[in-house]
Amino acid sequence: MGTDLVKPGLSWSRSRSAVFNACRRQYFYKHHLSWDGWNHDAPERRRLAYRLSKMTSFPFLAGIAAHEAIRRTLCSVRDGRPLRMSSVDVARDVIKRVKDGAVGRGWLQRPKAYPPLEEYYYDGNPSPEERERWWKVAKSSVEAFTASPLFAWIRRSNPADWLAVDEPANYDNPEVFEIDGCRVWCRPDFAMRWRDKCLIFDWKTGSPKDDDRRQLHAYALHARACWGFDTSNIRTVAVHLGEFGVLRRAFKVTRDALDAVEADIRGELFEMRKAESAGDVEEHWALATDAAACTRCFFREICPAVSAVPAHKRTEVRERFTGEPV
Repeated sequence: MGTDLVKPGLSWSRSRSAVFNACRRQYFYKHHLSWDGWNHDAPERRRLAYRLSKMTSFPFLAGIAAHEAIRRTLCSVRDGRPLRMSSVDVARDVIKRVKDGAVGRGWLQRPKAYPPLEEYYYDGNPSPEERERWWKVAKSSVEAFTASPLFAWIRRSNPADWLAVDEPANYDNPEVFEIDGCRVWCRPDFAMRWRDKCLIFDWKTGSPKDDDRRQLHAYALHARACWGFDTSNIRTVAVHLGEFGVLRRAFKVTRDALDAVEADIRGELFEMRKAESAGDVEEHWALATDAAACTRCFFREICPAVSAVPAHKRTEVRERFTGEPV
């Protein structure tokens, strides 16, 4: 099944790690079966896997909208130009575009530009209360950031000292380091040089998680490898945003901590290499043993462990046999 396709080499990222550890079959769908699914001539199952690989959900979308609003706000400061719309309106525009595309099924032709929304795709029509809840998360996060002393301090700094502003992954970007010959993607949301220190910030719209420390320490690996900072001069901060305002959690960077994260990444890459020996044979990729991992998996439509029927297909079946639009 498409074994002659040329895929990028194995790499590590936090999101790839999360999928790999959650379910090997999900990993196969996302990183193997979906490959070339953007091609209209690709087999239907591959195109479907690509569509599902672009899916998002309201919780993720709230974070995406807030991050994009903060990114554009910081870029306007860096470039010395005003935003064409307010930061809150940027977040609103992101959510509206994705929501309208999901409702209009833009993902049938352009799933990358118009990703499916899980709540519409599988569950039908989410309640207004649910939609409002996640809009408030995005809105309050953006408002908390723009009103914070941290943002005021960043605005007063010299943009020439900024090292990263949440740029999307770029395979041509030389600022990527390797572990055991594999690229490691862990570019910070925002980083800047302050005196002889490197300050790394990660914007959070959700509750604190145990994995936050590892994520920030992976960013510190990036600062050490790509920007040449000594371990002792790297500071990492998770910045939680919401109706409560701004909560900052600092994670101390030590040589032992970075060695542990590097060893962790190296171990995961070793396991990924072993798993990759299964190639494109779907049945060789194990299904999750924990049913809870299936409940919010975006690939429920094609996975035999679930075989979920998406809402648009259920509607079409009802219309076909009852003649009643839903």
